[in-house]
Formats: sequence, C-alpha cells, structure tokens
Amino acid sequence: MSFHMHLRAVPQDEIQPQSGWLATFMQNSWRREEEFTTGIACAIEKDFDDVEQLYTGSAEGAGDVGGPAALPVFGGSSVDSEVGPPFLIMTPLQVKQAAEFLEAAAFDVLWSASKEAIFGPRGSYAYEAEIEAIFLQHHQGLLSFYRQAAGAGHSVVKAFWF
Repeated sequence: MSFHMHLRAVPQDEIQPQSGWLATFMQNSWRREEEFTTGIACAIEKDFDDVEQLYTGSAEGAGDVGGPAALPVFGGSSVDSEVGPPFLIMTPLQVKQAAEFLEAAAFDVLWSASKEAIFGPRGSYAYEAEIEAIFLQHHQGLLSFYRQAAGAGHSVVKAFWF
C-alpha cells in the first residue's frame, strides 16, 4: 500500500473550499502527469511524516504549528474530506513563507538534527547515505515547487492519498 502527499499550486480565487470540489480537483490533478512535469504539482510517497520531522523536529508533526517550518508538509487550513484525510489549503502568504523557510533551510543541518529521530541511532541503518539522498531529493522538490508557487502568487492545496 502506498501513501502519498499530493500538493497542487492554484490561484486562490479558483479554489472552492468544499470537500466534493477539492476531491474532484485533486483527483483530476493526480492523473495529469504534465502538472508534475511543469512544477504546479508535487508528491511525496510515504516519507512525508519523516519530512515533517526533518523540518519541525517533531515526530508528531506538531512542532511550532504557527511557524514556517510546519508549513511545507502539514501547513494550511483543514477541510474535511469524504474520501480520506482532510484536505489542506495554504494561502499565498503561507506559500511564500514556506518557500522562504525552505530557501533558508540548510539541509545538512536539518538532516544532522533529525536523522536519528527518523531512523534510530547512528549506524543502525545500513543505507544512511541512500536515505539521506532521498530526503535531499524531497527537500529540493519541495523547494522548487514552493518557489514556483510563491513566485506565481498561488495558494497550495494538499491531499493525502492511500
């Protein structure tokens, strides 16, 4: 079974914050590969809880819930969903703050501070370099996505699929 965090940049005035509209919009987006290749959509498979840990230092995803570190993964206003976990909607200001956080974040520092919490004591994970490379890829993907969305003045809608 796969779990995905799916993000989609969209002009704020096009969003209808209702479960049915969000479900249809995000399901249609999920099926359009060109949205991913053009950078208006992004997804992280199963590691998104750990990416939250990387940014906030909190395994529960809480961290500083009002701070910019909490925005990239679980930030935004919640809209209940009939098809799974709630959708999240970020305002253009929150998207800008997330982009600024990611731009300023030193991946090496974040990784050093959180890798043991994510994978256990140093040396207990045989593929540490490979896992670090995966998390660097997640970080770079989110940075690129949020940078583009912020530059366009867009909101971001998030869905969690499994």
